[in-house]
Amino acid sequence: AAVILAVISFVFTILAIIGISAKDRPEFFGQAGSQPKVKFRDYKDIVMHNRPIQMLIISAATDKLGQLLMSGTMTYLFANMLLNSSLQGVFSSILIAPLVAISIGGVFVSRRFGLKRTFLVGTWGSMIMLAIMFVVGPDPKVPAVFLGMFLVQKCLASMGNSGIIPMIADCTDYEMYRSGRFVPGMMGTMFSFIDKIISSFSAMIQGFALTLAGVGNVVIKPNEPVNSTFNMAIMVCFCIVPILGHIATIIAMRWYNLDKVKMAEIQDELENRKEALAGKGTRPDGAEEAAAGAVS
Repeated sequence: AAVILAVISFVFTILAIIGISAKDRPEFFGQAGSQPKVKFRDYKDIVMHNRPIQMLIISAATDKLGQLLMSGTMTYLFANMLLNSSLQGVFSSILIAPLVAISIGGVFVSRRFGLKRTFLVGTWGSMIMLAIMFVVGPDPKVPAVFLGMFLVQKCLASMGNSGIIPMIADCTDYEMYRSGRFVPGMMGTMFSFIDKIISSFSAMIQGFALTLAGVGNVVIKPNEPVNSTFNMAIMVCFCIVPILGHIATIIAMRWYNLDKVKMAEIQDELENRKEALAGKGTRPDGAEEAAAGAVS
């Protein structure tokens, strides 16, 4: 299985390289291919004044925390609440095709409605399904009901999450629009660093929940029920924490102003600047200040 996964990953990587090769050229970097000299203190300015990346980090990190908790408690859900460990493998296999379809289809949806709207639709849909799942709960006698809702929730969450990486690119374009700096590496590094810090709390939250349920030092046998407190702890980690993450996302997105219309405006402005600089043949002094002044 590992070899098959490695081969598939390699093939998709090659396809990705081919797909971006037409645009992965120096003339498309920054303004007229310029690469500014950036320093560590530039992080402060970006963190303080680039509101879209602030909101995107909050959204992505809280959602990631919920996803990791769902993944961490999924084994207990199948083994000790649905009482059938083998169902987890079957469900994971069934889930592959819908997730691939959603990932591909999400690209076309995002092109039509914009990344922000697609992200919010996926988030709202996932949150609603999680709330229903928490109320209904897993029933070992009819596992298909809960697993059907889980499949829908995973697809909706995937539709939203597929736009996160392109949204980082939008934030990078906004930073160039705002300050004149083209710093995709800096933006990606900052996003990844803060995302990993917040998502690292997932194991701690799961351990705390299991300890409160009284099974922190107990060997939990598969395919056997534990107790109602344990079941509630798992459902809180599996549904409630991700719901809270979605709520944080919805609130943060109120201050994320890079919708389809705004991005069209930004792209037009950046293209105009690039043409102006290309016409002069050089990047004039004070271009960063002029760019910042154009935004204000």
